[in-house]
Amino acid sequence: MDGVRFKTWESPVTEITVSQFLFENIQMIDVQYPINIDQKYCPCLPCPKLGDSHVQIRNVTLKSIWGTSTNKVAVNLQCSKSFPCKDIQLININITHNGPGGPATALCENVKGSARGKMVPPSCLK
Repeated sequence: MDGVRFKTWESPVTEITVSQFLFENIQMIDVQYPINIDQKYCPCLPCPKLGDSHVQIRNVTLKSIWGTSTNKVAVNLQCSKSFPCKDIQLININITHNGPGGPATALCENVKGSARGKMVPPSCLK
């Protein structure tokens, strides 16, 4: 089950920008992917490598999101190398991992933004 999710296919065919999203005051209970930006989406393996996604994701605020994740990677921000995510803001995130393998983690790839307030898991944004 997904929580907050953006997904785009690896494809250089379409160039588009999506922006101005606010996700606020959301509780996650045993969610597999609580916060997920996946610009390498592929529903069936093996996946053909069609090139980077040409969807520009920008100005996204994720604020006051809390709860539990069944996946160790509770915050997954994998953006396009050609069109990196910009202005991603994490504010007061508190998502713990409720399975084996240690505490929740965050993964960032090709994303620029900021984090402030309580941050569980620790932010990977720089």
